[in-house]
Amino acid sequence: MGCAVIFTSYTVSMDDAERMQGEELLRKTSWVVTELPDLGVPKVFDHMFLKDPTLRTKHYVVGERSPFIYKGPSVTTPSSSTATATTTTTTTAADCSGRMIGTVCTYAIYAGHYSINGSYMLQGGAISSIFDYATACIGSTLFNPGSFALTKSVTTKFLRGANPVPGVFKVTCEVIAMDLESGSMTLMSVLTNQTVLEEGGRPFATSECVMIDGPRRSAWKAKRKEAESGGSGGSGGKSLERVGASGETSSESGNVENGEEGSKL
Repeated sequence: MGCAVIFTSYTVSMDDAERMQGEELLRKTSWVVTELPDLGVPKVFDHMFLKDPTLRTKHYVVGERSPFIYKGPSVTTPSSSTATATTTTTTTAADCSGRMIGTVCTYAIYAGHYSINGSYMLQGGAISSIFDYATACIGSTLFNPGSFALTKSVTTKFLRGANPVPGVFKVTCEVIAMDLESGSMTLMSVLTNQTVLEEGGRPFATSECVMIDGPRRSAWKAKRKEAESGGSGGSGGKSLERVGASGETSSESGNVENGEEGSKL
């Protein structure tokens, strides 16, 4: 006797009523109004869908199937305390990697009902998705469209339950290390909300990741290979400038093992 198996496929997404509620809450959150000059749909996300633009509107992190509403990012540089709306610029290695260290990109994210866990906190996978997409777009914000969109490594720490959900959360992504020649950028991201900002408590989560720029990395590897074949030896790469928690700058090898290129969203 045969057995019929029925698979039910469904997608739960944010409905129009909640989306309106989320947009309203974002515009009523004081730090959002102060720090984000543009509360429209983030155009920087469009660069992630150049191969298939039809995916943009339906995407599970930034489209209609998402439990999130993203705003931003705004950009604050070390030389300026005033946030500006995101812009896409052309930057070369001659502009100096160190100039970018300390730059902070800020996002506001409304996390909707379908991003909760069983304890009505922001679910861990939801937090990871928020960090992942925010960091993947930093290169497009600070450099050229599609730059530094490959994730080589990431370490996320969940420090305490993130709530309330639904609610508005703040994500800051700071450039803490940069090597334009080898195409490597290290970011430290922090998840907070209005209550944490006002009371000065611990953030909900932090995430440190290394982002790779594909074309820059390929050119760097080709240059290394050419140098090695010529018997020049040496380190084959620039030092990677990095800022520690104290604000002091240290250096570490900019070399990265062969073969890895990370994952692209």
